[in-house]
Amino acid sequence: MNKVDMLTNGIPFTKGIPKVPGLYLVTYENRSGLHTDAAVYDPNLNKWFWDEDEERAVTRKILAWQYLPEPYQANVDVNHKDIYYFAERREDKMTNKVPIWQKYTLTIEEAAEYFRIGQNRLRQLVADHPDADYILMIGNRVQIKRKLFEAYIDLATAV
Repeated sequence: MNKVDMLTNGIPFTKGIPKVPGLYLVTYENRSGLHTDAAVYDPNLNKWFWDEDEERAVTRKILAWQYLPEPYQANVDVNHKDIYYFAERREDKMTNKVPIWQKYTLTIEEAAEYFRIGQNRLRQLVADHPDADYILMIGNRVQIKRKLFEAYIDLATAV
């Protein structure tokens, strides 16, 4: 049995007990069924304990044990902005949400946030220029073509 199997499946007592003292994940049985918890094993005493001080011995029937996973270690070289960016991208992937800077068209609300122009001003621009290339009407909903509106903003001196 390799360590990966031991980490994921546990090691039944019929296959052996830990050789090194330490904290392990154990599966035990009591009147209500099977449970999993962490316990400390002392090979010198050949006993399991619920605490590292070895004051509370495990009296339940332990069926299997396994190594604990490696503790989380943050990469100290990572910039906090990078952490936020990766967390944001992970959230976007989990919700299947397309990031605003990748969208072809934007709602008035999204365009206001993206371009930092008020919603009322954007609605006024749409009303003043109904045939502008950067406007796409879907029924009665206004969509702003992001790249074309960016080009319009690049040429404009005031909006």
